[in-house]
Amino acid sequence: MFGYRKDPSGWSVRWDEQRAARLKQEGQWRDRTMADEAAAIAAKDPERVLVVDGDRMMRAGEVHRQARKLASALRRHGLKPGDRVSYQLPNWGESIVVDLACTMAGLVYNPLVPIFREAELTYMMADCDSRLIFIPAEFRRFDHRAMMRRVLPRLKSHCDVVVLRGDAEEFIGYEDFMATGDEAETPTKVDPDAVKLILYTSGTTGRPKGVLHSHNTVDVQGRHFTALADITERDVILVASPVSHITGVILAFQLPWMTGCQAVMMETWSGDAALDLFESRRCTFMAGATPFLRDLYLAAKARNTSIPSLRLFACGGAAVPAELMRQASAQLTNASMYRCHGCSEVPSTSFGINSRDALKWNSESDGHPGFSDLKIADPGTGSALRWGDEGEILLRGPQMMLGYLHDEDNAEAFDADGYFRTGDLGRYVHDDWILISGRKKDLINRSGEKLSAKEIEDALFDHPAVAEIAVVGMPSERTGEAVCAFVVVHPGKSLDLGAIAEHLKQKGLARQKYPERVELVAELPKTPSGKVQKHVLRDKATKF
Repeated sequence: MFGYRKDPSGWSVRWDEQRAARLKQEGQWRDRTMADEAAAIAAKDPERVLVVDGDRMMRAGEVHRQARKLASALRRHGLKPGDRVSYQLPNWGESIVVDLACTMAGLVYNPLVPIFREAELTYMMADCDSRLIFIPAEFRRFDHRAMMRRVLPRLKSHCDVVVLRGDAEEFIGYEDFMATGDEAETPTKVDPDAVKLILYTSGTTGRPKGVLHSHNTVDVQGRHFTALADITERDVILVASPVSHITGVILAFQLPWMTGCQAVMMETWSGDAALDLFESRRCTFMAGATPFLRDLYLAAKARNTSIPSLRLFACGGAAVPAELMRQASAQLTNASMYRCHGCSEVPSTSFGINSRDALKWNSESDGHPGFSDLKIADPGTGSALRWGDEGEILLRGPQMMLGYLHDEDNAEAFDADGYFRTGDLGRYVHDDWILISGRKKDLINRSGEKLSAKEIEDALFDHPAVAEIAVVGMPSERTGEAVCAFVVVHPGKSLDLGAIAEHLKQKGLARQKYPERVELVAELPKTPSGKVQKHVLRDKATKF
């Protein structure tokens, strides 16, 4: 029975003592942290190249020494176990050092997507009470230092800023901060059951929710991912998924330390650039959302190459067309590829089979439940459904989050048996394969990013031309879904995509939340009670 326990962070987290004891007895929770794994590899093979960042080769011993020094600097700066450290970093090698240092110091790290702007950062950093943040000086011609000047005054507590790869200006330079540490300092004793990670995910209310994971829940996720994808020290992983997402966290921060594989960091995605890295670094594995697979396939087709080094591509995070899987498999003739399903709350819950012979099942379903308990339930009553019936997917497993930061978010998130209600709809096909068929939640899945329609609606509602607005997802060949806004304008007013983009820019929203289509309508379809019938709008959006 789940109750609550006090975490070193000061938060109360969902906890079932009997379940925890059972998972530890079974070996699912090993009571080891990535600091333990890193120390073992650094001692055994310090010269092993674990990370490739552009022309920089980062060896296990070097990364471990840097992390120990940074962990010391964080402690000397006054941070204590359970304090929160945010980072808004691209896929740079330093992010792996930051993650490991936070683990060594017993700190909770808070990844923030680099495209987030002041609206998102202000909420998330204040919500988790971040005490320090690592940022790039600039990234993609955007000045993150200037943004932090706008964010810091809005936070409830003092937060220091450490700047990477550029002039720190009035903030703290990364190298200067690192220099205050001592790698010989005794590491902090860390509780593997303590919160390790707070990762924000969009909710239907428009308010992002903080997902809490422990060292043990993240560790078991990495080990099962390793087993299901057959990752070994011979693998070279192309890390294109952002390290601010759960997928990037697993690929870059866990697998190299757990297996000795090499992580090739890619800070900006393009199919051609990825193909260059496959050819130069002979990458063997990649995981990512639909646009990654599509762009890589098109780049390979244009160059007439099969990418012979690639043995496996795991595709998930957004709707994956079966035809794309078949086309990519025909082009990438050495690679197996499968669809997979998961979420920040319960990562990687289903996987396909690592075999080209299983293409039919891998392309037409989202895999086997893997190491998760999965239940398909009536969305209204919560009762289990028969095989083949469509219902809401409920999940439970050793990799499940400890819960959300705010208890009110937990209230409806779990059923009486401790299953997490995903809001995704699906059914069993091909005996015991899972097919994701839709969503109960009003979220837009754009390239694996879950965007809250309500957040976008709220931001646009006060535009002087807008009388009523409804935002829905529309199909996109490239991104899975795109943002479509249906707008009723005030008499004599008009609105176009340019005006919408400018308004959302002034609001400080990330660019990916900008609508890619606007439809001016005389009225929105509504129920007798006045609720907008979004299913009608989604149907219209499929015909554009």
